[in-house]
Amino acid sequence: MQPDTVALEHTYSWGNEYDENGKGLWFIDQIIDRNAANEAINNPAVRGERVGGDLLDTHIDKIYKEWQGNPNHASRHANSIITRNCKTETTRLTNSAKASLVEASRKRF
Repeated sequence: MQPDTVALEHTYSWGNEYDENGKGLWFIDQIIDRNAANEAINNPAVRGERVGGDLLDTHIDKIYKEWQGNPNHASRHANSIITRNCKTETTRLTNSAKASLVEASRKRF
């Protein structure tokens, strides 16, 4: 089995491409992102952060699908380089998924 199929479920990215109005779009499993993630996973000298796991993955995917499918979502904006960029958007995605996980856990009890 290849390391990629064992270590990496999905990658999510924002701003690899833009719509006709110059607003960033969401993507899943882009080759460039998967390559970068695999390099980070397999090379301790490369800075990377693993986000996810069995509990969080479904919430990340749910939020991603909501945002990716909504042309009026707040993440649909131009890349501002310093702020409102790919890093800030993927951090918002992760934080929203974590909040969704906490809310789901509260509802179960």
